[in-house]
Amino acid sequence: HSAPTDPRGLFNLFVDDLCEHVDGQADVGGALLAIEDFMVDMNRSLTEADFGFELPSREQHQLPGRRSGHTRTIPISESIRMRDELLPMFTAEQHEAMSAVITSIDNEHASSNVFALMSSAGCGKTVFANGLAANLRAQGRNVICVAASALAAMLLIGGSTAHSTFHIPIPANETSMCNLTYEEREALKRASLIIYDECSMVHADIADCVERTLRDIMQ
Repeated sequence: HSAPTDPRGLFNLFVDDLCEHVDGQADVGGALLAIEDFMVDMNRSLTEADFGFELPSREQHQLPGRRSGHTRTIPISESIRMRDELLPMFTAEQHEAMSAVITSIDNEHASSNVFALMSSAGCGKTVFANGLAANLRAQGRNVICVAASALAAMLLIGGSTAHSTFHIPIPANETSMCNLTYEEREALKRASLIIYDECSMVHADIADCVERTLRDIMQ
């Protein structure tokens, strides 16, 4: 999220580490397209004047663009399979937590509908998130899974980065709103649950921007 003074020089410095090698040749175009996917997540592009890159055609490198989590339709049959695979792995505490979340979803007048899941690394937070999402999706409900980083988003079934799903502006400030289309706002309204992994790691202005936008959508 920093602003390099010489983006092309920075790329050239690390180009060998960024590229896959095909037949002994570095796939520079493929590396640029992969970086462009992350730029698009943040509503930017390497082709902007600030960066000055020319991108090859995606068809040439056979690199499909990543899709936002809320635009991917996961078949109910797949969700049922994932539910039946993951829920037997839950501990009693995880089953209790899942019941609390579902009870809040089903009760329009619940005292709270925001939950924080905190535990040490390796305790099954991702398994819980994916199992909870699969359980709800198996019932035909909509679940949006996002994460603060692309690596964490890859671990969530149907996951995407929060910047991609919510179109969080860069930089965000105390008055920022997410730049969502009408269809995206409606998709958020229909969601039974939004899972935001690594939420505690984001800057306060980003968290406030997302909350401000969601409150506006739900009014």
